[in-house]
Amino acid sequence: MQVQVHTDNHLDGRDELSSYVQSLLEDTLERHADQLTSVQAHLGDTNSGAKGGDNDMRCMFEARLAGHPPVAVTQLAPSLHQAINGAADKLTRALDTALGRQQEQQRRSHASAADAALIDPAELGLDPQAVARAAELTGAVLPTPPAGGASVKPGR
Repeated sequence: MQVQVHTDNHLDGRDELSSYVQSLLEDTLERHADQLTSVQAHLGDTNSGAKGGDNDMRCMFEARLAGHPPVAVTQLAPSLHQAINGAADKLTRALDTALGRQQEQQRRSHASAADAALIDPAELGLDPQAVARAAELTGAVLPTPPAGGASVKPGR
């Protein structure tokens, strides 16, 4: 996983910040490292350093996952370290959610296909020969029935 850190001109200690962000993200996102291609960090002072204020430090992380749209989070806080830590927590939760959704969709898709393979078209009131003909015309592959002719009744 590649980490790029960008800071605005109003922040001091860019090298230290970059090292801190790199280390934090590698530790925090370790379980997603094989799916992440890169993470960009944008650090800045929303008041441009001209004045102080509550929640004027900003950290935005954008994570790129292989085969997924980017996931971005932003955290505002009184200090830059608080903003960085808060954004890292948000990013972890956002990645957990995004990847959890994908895994749930894959699980449901596999379960539906497996269930469909166990249902006898005749039990649904369909003509098995018409189903076979439709499959032939569309190029679909019909599953072979389980040994012993067992099938699952719809509406289990």
